[in-house]
Order: sequence, then structure tokens, then C-alpha cells
Amino acid sequence: MRTENWLIILDQLEALQPRKIVPGHGEVGDATLVSKERTYLKEIQSRAVELKAQGKNCEDASDY
Repeated sequence: MRTENWLIILDQLEALQPRKIVPGHGEVGDATLVSKERTYLKEIQSRAVELKAQGKNCEDASDY
């Protein structure tokens, strides 16, 4: 699934205003897990754009 799709899903999840989040991995938490995940995905997305602009292919980018 593309990063953009995950960001849309996180927006939809946040709109539900959950009190508890039970992730597939990690600790149970509150809605702050949604914003943490969004930040993480946006950082990955930004880094991928940077590496692509540098001419890195997928194999090269996996070293970063």
C-alpha cells in the first residue's frame, strides 16, 4: 500500500477520536499513536523523495 493511502487511513482513524488504539505491533496506546505514525510516514516519504532526487534507485536507497 502506498504511503498516501496510509495517511488517508490515519486521517479517517483520527476522525473517529479513539480513546484506545490496539496496534498490530507494539503497545496499546491512545490517539497520540495516530499522530506519531503520521509523522513517521511523512518522514519516510520525504526521505524517499530526497533520495529519488539524488538519483538513487530502490536498492541504493535501502542502504539509508
